[in-house]
Amino acid sequence: MVRLRIIASKTVTVKLYDEMSMCFIPVPFDPKVVFGKIHAPVRVTLNGYTYRSTICVMGGLTRVPLRKAHKSRNRIAGSLGPSQSRRKESP
Repeated sequence: MVRLRIIASKTVTVKLYDEMSMCFIPVPFDPKVVFGKIHAPVRVTLNGYTYRSTICVMGGLTRVPLRKAHKSRNRIAGSLGPSQSRRKESP
C-alpha cells in the first residue's frame, strides 16, 4: 500500500498591513476551501524566506500574523511580491 499526501498550495500577491505593533499578511481567499479548514497551519514564503504560522480570523478579516522579527529578517518594506502559503504537513 502506498500513501500519497498532497499538500495544498496557494500563491498570492498582497499588500502587507503594518501599523504600530500589528503586522500581518491578509489572506484574500477562503482557506477552508484551499486547505480544508480556516485555522490551518501553514508555511509562508516571502521573497525566499520561509516561516511557519497559522491562519487566523480577527475582526472578520482572515490573515497570517507576521512578527516584526520575520519582517526585519526578510527586509520587507510595506508590500510583498508573490507570497506562498502551503498547508503544513502533519507528522
